[in-house]
This record gives sequence, structure tokens and C-alpha cells, in this order.
Amino acid sequence: MNDLGINFELNFELESLDEDSPTPSPSNRFKELSSQEIDKIAEGKNEKATLYNTTWGVKLFKEWCTAKGKDSNFEALPHEELNCLLRVFYAEVRNKDGKMYAKQSFVGLRAAIHRHLTGEPFCRQINVMSDREFQGANNVFRGVLKQMKKAGLDRSQHKSPIAAADLKKMITALDVETPQGLLRLTWFYLEYYFCRRGREGLRLLKKDSFKFCKDDGDREFCTLAFNEAQKTTLGLKEGQRNREENVFNRE
Repeated sequence: MNDLGINFELNFELESLDEDSPTPSPSNRFKELSSQEIDKIAEGKNEKATLYNTTWGVKLFKEWCTAKGKDSNFEALPHEELNCLLRVFYAEVRNKDGKMYAKQSFVGLRAAIHRHLTGEPFCRQINVMSDREFQGANNVFRGVLKQMKKAGLDRSQHKSPIAAADLKKMITALDVETPQGLLRLTWFYLEYYFCRRGREGLRLLKKDSFKFCKDDGDREFCTLAFNEAQKTTLGLKEGQRNREENVFNRE
């Protein structure tokens, strides 16, 4: 049978199925949600850590506005007024010790203000990071970043790695023959080997979150069964963030 005949039969069967199938009523097809449920879905687009960072950044900006005798309700301000506020704020903001913030915190501060303005309930069609109306504020922002680079504040401060002797001592102390010891050791392995973001999302993992495979050398290893969401890192290309963590069986 030629391709034309095959296509005709397939189309005929599909049309017949559509005619025989009952049309769902609108009440069954469309789910009704309360405004609170919809708000909860909208909030779910950000991780808890991101929400915390947004709250921190907005609180800091509002405190600065109050200290300067400005209206802290900046959400409805016109572009020009908001640009003037941010221009001075970026130059003057300091941490509790009166010192400049580290680069990562400073960048997160501007992003927090942006998320606050564009998210619920304000939903402003505005971008304080790239809109032309905020060029003055962003010129100061970039100038501060250069000052940070000269002061050595543009480098992230990482914790020292666990020494091999301390790691061996810790694992030896965890008795896998007891439920508590096995739980603690498994919890540690998840954070240490899969390089997850601290404890974020650990409680959501299930048995089907993992899969066991073998590499070309017939070595068995465990890996995550899904592509974990990655946080955006400044100056890092998308492809550089895609990495796969595996735990190999040493036996």
C-alpha cells in the first residue's frame, strides 16, 4: 500500500475515534483553583533560598530608603525616580560592619529588587538590570563592581575541604549497622558526592531519584535519575553548568 493509502487510513481512524469519543464537559475539563492556590503555584517558580534572598535584598533597600528620608514604598515609583534612588543606593550600601559587600552578595542584591518588582503582586513590566531608563544606576553598579575587583572582593570565599584524615575518622565513627548511623552516612554521601546545594531539596529525594548503571569498564556507579535544576552563576555559560555527578562502587 502506498504512503497516500496509509495516511488516509490513519486519518480515517483518528477521525472516527474523535466522533465516537464523548466531549468532556467544561466542568470536568477545566479545574477550578482559588486565588491562594494560584499564588502558591506562582511562588513555586523560585527556590526557598531565592525567596529568602529576595526578602533580604528588598528589606535592605527599604531600610536604606527610610534612613535617607525617602519613601520606602518604591514599588510604584516612576522609572526616573527609581533610577535616582538605585544610583545612590548602589554606591552607598554596606554590610553591618560598614564594609562593601562581596561581589556575589552585591549582584544578588540588585537581582532581588528586580524579582520583587516583576513578581507578585506588582508584576511591573520593568527591568532594573537592563532597561535604558536605569542606565545611570547601572553605570554606578558596574563602577562598584570594578572597585570590588581592585579590593579583591570579587572572589568567592569557599570553605576549606575536609582533610582526608578527618574524613576517614568521620566515616569510621558512623556505624552502618545501626539505623541512625546508616541514615547519617547516607545523608553525608548525598551532600558530599553529588555536590548538592547544601541541604536544599534533600528531603524530596525518593528511591526513583537514583539509578544504578555501569560504565564502559563494567564499573557500577550510582547517579541521579533526573536533571537537577542549576542556579545561574554570573559569568558562566549554560553548557558549563551541566555536569553529572556519579558515585562509583570501589569493590
